[in-house]
Amino acid sequence: MQAELRLVKPARPIGGPVGGPAGGAWWVVAIICVVAGAGGMSACQQEAKVVRYKPFLSNIADAKFGDESVPINPNAGYVDPTQLAESSIVIEHPDGSKTLIAKSVQHMMIHLQRCLDEEADDLLIDQVMSQKTADHFRAEGKSPMELVDSLKKNRREIGRTFSRMPLGEHSPTVILNQPGDKTWIIKVTGAAAKDLKFTRLWARLESGNWRFLWLD
Repeated sequence: MQAELRLVKPARPIGGPVGGPAGGAWWVVAIICVVAGAGGMSACQQEAKVVRYKPFLSNIADAKFGDESVPINPNAGYVDPTQLAESSIVIEHPDGSKTLIAKSVQHMMIHLQRCLDEEADDLLIDQVMSQKTADHFRAEGKSPMELVDSLKKNRREIGRTFSRMPLGEHSPTVILNQPGDKTWIIKVTGAAAKDLKFTRLWARLESGNWRFLWLD
């Protein structure tokens, strides 16, 4: 892999496939947060404020690709059990630090793009990038910043790919593959994949949050 980030799929997912995603843990975490907040006993509520913002491309009604269009209807009978109240996925603490919450792949996509746009490199490495990915770079004598720099160079292409899977794994334009090791591969297919540099987003569930593993 060159510093320009060719972003070619490695011979196997970083870390290797073992086991599968543990989806049940997400809902438990969400319930605990809501109950604690309602009772006024949450330490986070006393010491931190929640930043709310609209998810990336949340109002898309129809995404067009070339001469063809693929309808995208976020309200077509699907209710995401991982959706946090009012999309509260960033917590700002009094000391200026942030805690990113990613209970779905879509949340992770939002965090990745915001960190790239705001040049929040440390936050991206610490809370968005998969530990597997960071460890892989360090094992090869490289810094995870090399990946961050390459992602910045490919920022426009990343935006184009994400715009064609605005609902993450629930987008009607993708196929979801689960190779194991709590890893998901979301692949853009059909007309939506036309002229894209990257068609596959690799994500991994770590400590209850989805992290960015790879893109090819």
